[in-house]
Amino acid sequence: MSRRWRGFLAWLLIPLGTCWAGGGDPPAWHGLRPAESIGGPLALVDQRGRPFRLERLERPLALLAFGYTRCPDICPDTLGVMQQVVSRLPEALRPARLFVTLDPRHDIPAVLRDYLAWFDEDIVGLSGTPEAVAEVSGRYRVNAVREAEGHIAHSAYLYLIDARGRVLLLYPHGTAAEAIRADIIALYTRAARR
Repeated sequence: MSRRWRGFLAWLLIPLGTCWAGGGDPPAWHGLRPAESIGGPLALVDQRGRPFRLERLERPLALLAFGYTRCPDICPDTLGVMQQVVSRLPEALRPARLFVTLDPRHDIPAVLRDYLAWFDEDIVGLSGTPEAVAEVSGRYRVNAVREAEGHIAHSAYLYLIDARGRVLLLYPHGTAAEAIRADIIALYTRAARR
């Protein structure tokens, strides 16, 4: 990670509301600020079968979603929103994009790779043992219940995280890409003023 990104990451480790240096009121965030500390490492396997760690990312921010490849509606919508967010951001501001499966027995790396190719090959798909996925999803407070015919009812948040896995903002399903983009731009703007 470059020195510039490390400096930005250090700035992000200060809670969002305590360091507004722009004068006046801090920005009104479109995302929800978590009431408690959630998130953490993502010690899983990517869609190419390689061990994954957040430190591998070359970006200080990432958009993270949990879902599964057989999801009929919410997961494809969420991946589409992720694509819309980055498509209208300058390259330097684009967050990494991560998709963690909630169905690791079915969504092996090859299945994730084929599924994510339909959306954007830059999205990193993550899987692992059922225990590893349960540990990660628990740290992010994901609720998931397996239903009949392979369906999984699950919470549907998009997480904006820093390079250490700390959740900065949560976006419920249905949040417009423009709102998420505005929050990302506001974070970078604040960092530039410091």
